[in-house]
Amino acid sequence: MPMAFVKGGAFIMGKNKESKYYDTTPEHKVNIHDYFIGKHEVTVAQFKVFIESTNYLTTAEQTGKSQVWDNKWRFRKNINWKHNESGEYSKENCPVVHVSYKDAVAYCQWLSKTTGGKFRLPTEAEWEYAAKGGQYTQAYKYSGSNNIDEVAWYGKNSHHEIHPVGEKQPNELDIYDMTGNVAEWCYDWYNKNYYSISPEDNPKGPPESPEEARRVIRGQDFICSFLSDDNVNWSLLIISRDCDRETQTKADIGFRVVYIPD
Repeated sequence: MPMAFVKGGAFIMGKNKESKYYDTTPEHKVNIHDYFIGKHEVTVAQFKVFIESTNYLTTAEQTGKSQVWDNKWRFRKNINWKHNESGEYSKENCPVVHVSYKDAVAYCQWLSKTTGGKFRLPTEAEWEYAAKGGQYTQAYKYSGSNNIDEVAWYGKNSHHEIHPVGEKQPNELDIYDMTGNVAEWCYDWYNKNYYSISPEDNPKGPPESPEEARRVIRGQDFICSFLSDDNVNWSLLIISRDCDRETQTKADIGFRVVYIPD
């Protein structure tokens, strides 16, 4: 699994001015440690090794259904990690989808046990820092460019299909697809007001709250194509936040992993 080294440092997380989304404010300073992050989202082939090694049953396999895209979201029976956005069998070099937050955590735990390393999902702060290019940031709107077509599969160019990982231009840290293609689970619980109370050093999100019992999702997907009046894809910006129930499975949510060195 190709990994990119992310040298720790300080950065400004969120945005005050021109933000269309209340949960991206206020801007606040965050200090991040060193870590490695997957250059690509976890692929179907990589997830298959985990399944075959453990006989793990994913959330979608247990419930017998998942959500596919058919001009709108629809539950379809017998859809799981083997399938793509339309319910057909997925290509092995495409990001795995139809996986819940719990499935992603189980994969990280298996990878840690198998390799002896410390793997987990990225925190929201780690994800944003890496997407911005870390210490090599060029302050792009999208991860790797201000021209979204250079770096992302999204609603205007994807034909509403998931694409193999690594086909678009990488960002400053040689990381691919952090904007578009599939959205990505992060470690943190979601709270729309968390940026107002976030600690400065290595934030890991708020404690679980019954009112906000959802996990953070970042990066958006192959469907998203919303344009504002100034021709900006606001929901595809690096700073944009999303969330969902940790048992949710859909054709547009996958994940990538981080490795924490000793």
